Amino acid sequence: MRKENHRPPSRIKYEKAHPTISARVSQELYEEIKAFLATTNQSLADLLLIALGKHKPDVDKAFEAGSEIATQMYRIVFKCPGCGEEIEVMGEQILRSAGMILSESGWGHIKCTQNPLEEQDE
Repeated sequence: MRKENHRPPSRIKYEKAHPTISARVSQELYEEIKAFLATTNQSLADLLLIALGKHKPDVDKAFEAGSEIATQMYRIVFKCPGCGEEIEVMGEQILRSAGMILSESGWGHIKCTQNPLEEQDE
């Protein structure tokens, strides 16, 4: 005779109020959903609510995530020659200075900075 697992009444009540949904999908779709959820920092339940139009995505969370990614990609940091502490380039004046230094160092579009003689050789 098989012994049935005991489930507390609270668990039974929770399972009644929150039924499980299961679906088979292709590996490709599974990977897409997994990547989407990781990128947006949302749950599968949130995704279903959004798809049904019953839940709006958390704009603040998305903004913070986007800001963090942009900061990691575009932030300019340099070390102070005096103390070695990192300084983040911020503010209009220092950004203008950084732009001037980049221009003076020859930074620009490849097509604008490429030597015309090199183009003829190709």
